Amino acid sequence: VLDLQGLLKSGLMAWLSGAGQRIGLGSREGAQFLMHQVVSRHDGNPDQISSEYRYLGAQLGLAVEPWQMCISLDPASHQQADMLIRAHAAEKGFVVICPFTTRPQKHWFNAHWIELVEKINSTWRLPVLMLGGPADREAAQTISAHCPVTDLSGQTSLRVAAALIAHCRLLVGVDTGLTHMGHAFRVPTVALFGSTRPYLEPGSPRSRVIYHALSCSPCKRHPTCDGRFDCLRHITADEVMEVAQPLMEETHHNESAAC
Repeated sequence: VLDLQGLLKSGLMAWLSGAGQRIGLGSREGAQFLMHQVVSRHDGNPDQISSEYRYLGAQLGLAVEPWQMCISLDPASHQQADMLIRAHAAEKGFVVICPFTTRPQKHWFNAHWIELVEKINSTWRLPVLMLGGPADREAAQTISAHCPVTDLSGQTSLRVAAALIAHCRLLVGVDTGLTHMGHAFRVPTVALFGSTRPYLEPGSPRSRVIYHALSCSPCKRHPTCDGRFDCLRHITADEVMEVAQPLMEETHHNESAAC
């Protein structure tokens, strides 16, 4: 049994399984004493996405290269996404933004999102769809009230949100699962990191990471800036546009060549 969570509760489940070989990934909280072997989360290449899982695979003797994330979606999710695309997006494509995540120190500022949406609209004339969960509705309304964005937060299942991402021209997001899906689907993706830096190499040639590496970063769950969150405040909408522009040009070139 592989315990990938490494917590006491997951370790107990592994122990209760009666498996003759229990291997934990970064086991803690006492779970390490329930494992036959514990593999570190930190001994892989920290620049690579999913470095801890690659390292675990290597320790188990598995071939871990070439590495590519894959997400499979059912036809119904694609159909629901297609309906939303027809309702809200132009024929020439759309941009997805993913502003929401679990902790405030991982959020980009609302004013930056509003400015970015305005720049996307004026530069590429593409509709912008905002994705998030039900708990993000209030924050999403704060953004959508001040810029031309279609707010779909809390209105799609995770699978439908994934299907929308799979069809977008560009995704911009913070450190959240929806952003990581952009890498998996190999759509042009710009990931914004500040208090966390889960990777710098996203595993897709069409992805970019913006991370300023301040002296206090990554602080993870323990910010020292008294709520200023300079690591993300200093990432500007202009910087995001500058990073995204070559990705958009490459996508447009490939689409033109295919026509």
